[in-house]
Amino acid sequence: GVLGCLYLVENQGVSFVAWLGRFSYVLIICAASSHVLVLIHAWLHIKRELFSREPSLNSLSDIRMEKLKQIEANNRHYIDVRTRDDEVIDDLVGFVSEPIFNARRDMTRLPLYGYLGTVCGILLMAQELGRIDEASQTFRVLSSMATGLVLAFKTTLVALLAYLPLRKVVDVLLKRLAELEQNWRRQCEEFNNR
Repeated sequence: GVLGCLYLVENQGVSFVAWLGRFSYVLIICAASSHVLVLIHAWLHIKRELFSREPSLNSLSDIRMEKLKQIEANNRHYIDVRTRDDEVIDDLVGFVSEPIFNARRDMTRLPLYGYLGTVCGILLMAQELGRIDEASQTFRVLSSMATGLVLAFKTTLVALLAYLPLRKVVDVLLKRLAELEQNWRRQCEEFNNR
C-alpha cells in the first residue's frame, strides 16, 4: 500500500484510469501465482499416491486401506462393504479434488483482470481523443492514444497467457485424479479377492 501511495504521489501526471489499468498486471500476477501454488500442492498429493511403489505412512492410500479393513471387519455383506468403501473413496477424492475445482473456478477471474486493463486502456484512448482541438495537437494525441491501446491489448494478452496454461494443468490434474480413483477402486477388488 505504501509503495502504491508513493507511486501516486511521485507520478501526479498519471491518471487514476492509467494507474488502475496498470494495477491489473498486479492482480493477474497475484492470482496466477496463487493458482500455481495450489496446483503444485495438488500435483504433489496426486504424484505421491500414483507413483509411490511402497505405501508411505499417512498417505491417502494407507488411510484408504485402513478404512477398507475396518469396513470389512464391521460388515459381512458385500453390498455394505462396497457402499461404505465408495463413501470413503468419495471423501478421499474430495480431499484432493476440492482445491483443484476451486482453482479451476477461480481461474476464470484471470481474463476479467485483463479486461479491466482493456477497459482502462480504451478509456485512456477516449480521454485523449477528446483533447483534440487543433490540427497541430493531433499527432501528440494520437501518440497518447497508442499508449492506451497498448495497455488495453497487453493486459488482455497477459491475462490469457496466464489463464490458458493453468487451465491445461488443471485438466491434466483431473485426469490424474481419475487414475487415482480407479486405482483405489481396484484396490477394493484386489482386497476382496484375497
